[in-house]
Amino acid sequence: MKVLLLASHYPPNNNTAANRINSWTEYLPKEKMYPVVITWDWERESGEVNINKCDGYEVHYVPRGNNRFNQLLNKSLVSNSLFKNPLLFIQLLFANTVAYFSNSGRLQKYCSKFLDENNVDVLVSSGSPFFFHVIATRQKKRNSFYHIADYRDPWSNNEHTYKDNFAFTIVKWIDTLIERRVSKKYDFLLAASNYQRKQICNHIGFSESKSDTMLNGFVNSRYSANRINSNKHLQILFSGMFYLTQPIEKILEVFNMKLNDGSLPDTTKIIFLGTASSLAVTNRVRNAIGGYEKFYDITPRIEHSKAMEIQLNADLLVMPSHVGMKGIPSSKLFDYISTGVPVLLYPNDGDIIEEILSETNLGLICNTKEDISTYLDQLVKAKKEGVSLVLPKLDSIDQYSRRAQTKVLEQTIEKLMKPTKE
Repeated sequence: MKVLLLASHYPPNNNTAANRINSWTEYLPKEKMYPVVITWDWERESGEVNINKCDGYEVHYVPRGNNRFNQLLNKSLVSNSLFKNPLLFIQLLFANTVAYFSNSGRLQKYCSKFLDENNVDVLVSSGSPFFFHVIATRQKKRNSFYHIADYRDPWSNNEHTYKDNFAFTIVKWIDTLIERRVSKKYDFLLAASNYQRKQICNHIGFSESKSDTMLNGFVNSRYSANRINSNKHLQILFSGMFYLTQPIEKILEVFNMKLNDGSLPDTTKIIFLGTASSLAVTNRVRNAIGGYEKFYDITPRIEHSKAMEIQLNADLLVMPSHVGMKGIPSSKLFDYISTGVPVLLYPNDGDIIEEILSETNLGLICNTKEDISTYLDQLVKAKKEGVSLVLPKLDSIDQYSRRAQTKVLEQTIEKLMKPTKE
């Protein structure tokens, strides 16, 4: 059975999008499925399509083309919203609209050619960018296959994407029209959380019975009951990027108070791992830690395996949730739970993050800043005694592995193909 995976990222890229697709090419062949990935080659603007044939799957890297606009969009010189918002508006306005009304773009043309020359049973489009769903829908008009739309994030009802002004309201209206029209051709829909799945289905009028939840998951569980933390001093870790809706300042306010009154040892180290790659987030942290710089490290992004080793040796991992928002289990959550290290959640999302941390018995769930203070006192005491604050539930942790989550996709494909086998 041939399964075409249409996605923007794939290794050697090492982001959440790439890792999600990578797990499918690793595990689908074990179920007698042959995945073919068509993706962008982010390192090349021109040249031939590179085809890598591997054991049980293949990857087609299509040169990305001139990407000057995105480079400008991401440069720090346009990080000021006064300049960046017009560029973001233009990007949002044309990305999905052009894909919907035309068959332009090298990747879209290559996908069309591949489908004309090969029999594909199932096409899985993974977004964002969401015009990958548009491309898949266009191809379905001329080729016969089942289409699964994989939503790593919401599309036209994404609270992070559309700014609160008239121009972005227009873009959101256009995207909603396109998404609702395109979704009529979906055979199945996958989303990254149960809350988001229901929200998306309700927003576009798609049947929930033709949808399921597939979390991002982690690569391998790294927890060992016999492992000894190699850090002599207390180490607390934040990982990656943070949105404005994540109140890291309130958490750091408590940390600074505990450092000031001596409740946290003078040797405590608080690490922001990979955060230095974002100037905006780095400035937020620096503004919040004024006077306590010696206790903090803000590092650039590092190789994933090294980052995981640092997380594994931390005494506490910090998970700031989004204020007033549900259904957002960021990829760092799954990396966190794979370590077996206690995870401090603030504020309590009352949703999927609390659910997963409670189920795995790893969560220090905080509703108030006083709760954070109390758990920090307990953490210091546990560190002195050489014990952990939590006792991880391994069976619960294992169900969030990428292998376990890929089963959702496998079962969806088998369900779609079943009528043709009878």
